[in-house]
Amino acid sequence: MGRRGSPDGRRGRRGSPDGTGVLYQHLLLRNKPNFSPATTMINTNPSVGDTVKTFFWVHLVLSAPLVLFPFLIVPQTIYTFVKGDKSIKDGELNQDVANNFPLFDLLRRRIGLTVTTTPKFRDSESAPNAQFIFGFHPHGVGSDFRVLMQGILPTFLPNIWSRTRSLAATVLFKIPIIRQITLWTGCIDASRSVADRALKNGRSLIILPGGEAEQLMTVRGEETLYLERRKGFVKLALKHEIPLVPCYVFGSNDLFSTSRFMYSIRHTIMKTLGVCIPLAKGTAGSFVPFPIKNTVVIGDPIVLEPVADITNITSEELDNAHKIYMSKIRELFDANKSALGYGDRELKII
Repeated sequence: MGRRGSPDGRRGRRGSPDGTGVLYQHLLLRNKPNFSPATTMINTNPSVGDTVKTFFWVHLVLSAPLVLFPFLIVPQTIYTFVKGDKSIKDGELNQDVANNFPLFDLLRRRIGLTVTTTPKFRDSESAPNAQFIFGFHPHGVGSDFRVLMQGILPTFLPNIWSRTRSLAATVLFKIPIIRQITLWTGCIDASRSVADRALKNGRSLIILPGGEAEQLMTVRGEETLYLERRKGFVKLALKHEIPLVPCYVFGSNDLFSTSRFMYSIRHTIMKTLGVCIPLAKGTAGSFVPFPIKNTVVIGDPIVLEPVADITNITSEELDNAHKIYMSKIRELFDANKSALGYGDRELKII
């Protein structure tokens, strides 16, 4: 068997294309897993010390909002009411926190987070006024990659990282502590008005089109995208005449095991209130993700055909652009799945 690092077994040079024209690796894994082209769910083999530290930090961060909620919710509500909640429109990116917060560093190592891009994307990203709408798939149970990716964003988006923001569910900005973590990791509110404002101001956007629906339907070992009806992000691209960039996260669905217990009730809550309640467990039944390698593959930018009137985009124009995007995300998945150990999986789009 050839050496790991490229589909044909040749190891590419660090910091250069591996000869396939498909992948470009920006972050080498600290814990290199054993690799086989037929293997899925590649284990990153974290140390016992890192595992213990991760258990501590994950449960501390998740329990703090519950314990402190009664003491923080009133001051937070008063503050945002008096001052106005401008933060969710512009963000409060703190790159030092995103990069150096102990939990984020531990989790990046635990899931072996690696980001790859194509030569065409790198050329486009280097342009002075480069601007994109990134579609990231699949959402996974907690979209862990989204938060952790912010810390290394300058590595693979050297030109636009400081003016790139991620859209996040409104409910996250209502929960003390979680709100601040969401803001510090480059998020703004996922409302259409906020997205329009950000794009008009020259920002690029990271969007998880599947949202809560895709989050709820996550099943470990399966690759399913809730995308056929999700066209809002494509309409944004047409309206602002900005390229769409398809991105696939191999391993995102494998970080937690999920349950379908009371699924219909949870689905109703999600549809009614816009709140997802995933029932999931990771290592030893905890909230710590399984140590499964995650590889983010960023594809070529899609320059959509201009529409006749950006103020009145027709259903036909939107549907055609959406079909192009869906075909490109499928192509991206199929082109990279074997090299990354997912050759036995098929992508399902519903």
